[in-house]
Amino acid sequence: MRPAPKGFKPEPVARKLKLTLIARDKTIREEESFWYRLELQNVGREAVRFRESPSFLKDGRRYDDGRWEFYMVRPNGKKERIPPSRLADVFEAQERPHPPIDVPDSENMTKEQVSDWIHRDGLRRTAETNLEVVLAPGETLVSRPWRWVEPEEQKELYAKGAKDLWPKPSGEFRELRTSAYWEPLGNFKIWVAYDDPPRNPPDEEELQRMEKKGVSRAWMMKHHSAVNAEALGRIESNIVALEVTK
Repeated sequence: MRPAPKGFKPEPVARKLKLTLIARDKTIREEESFWYRLELQNVGREAVRFRESPSFLKDGRRYDDGRWEFYMVRPNGKKERIPPSRLADVFEAQERPHPPIDVPDSENMTKEQVSDWIHRDGLRRTAETNLEVVLAPGETLVSRPWRWVEPEEQKELYAKGAKDLWPKPSGEFRELRTSAYWEPLGNFKIWVAYDDPPRNPPDEEELQRMEKKGVSRAWMMKHHSAVNAEALGRIESNIVALEVTK
């Protein structure tokens, strides 16, 4: 997260986030990936809480319930969404090495202590995949660098005893893992949207079900209003130009 730049002046609104898409390259070949960086800045007057579970800004494999949307306009003028993942990747998971959990000093621990350590380590790992920050006016969240690692590379890393089986690339950019193809060749337009709409209020069935559990209607409606008060709505980035060549 970057602090507010010197001389920052908020826009005359209470809550507003600005999303910026930055491309690493202006030109790529048709077989190459699009590398990018996302920056999310609070340009309003009030602090804004931002949550992701799991966090796509941290890890480019995740998609946070579909809140992040990538779009392109092809050279032929056709607008399409770019899926930020590949369905086949789900089936590749079983081909990846799964190293055993290394419990420090386990030889001096009871089975219960080892089990407790593994449980706490699982909670820690889960927490690390999530993101919850409060952006003060002017502060900016920046996506972490990330690249797709093939199962074969992970197997080689595992055989060498590497602890990090998903190494990050050097620099500030991340790879867009997608099933979309760059065709026809030519000039593309790409942009990103973050969509966090207000939730619908609980229906009568849900209200009655929660009342049977001892949760009042008043509390349910108050909770719903509080959640919606933090909804960020739809935020669209700038458009970047990308030329794809042979």
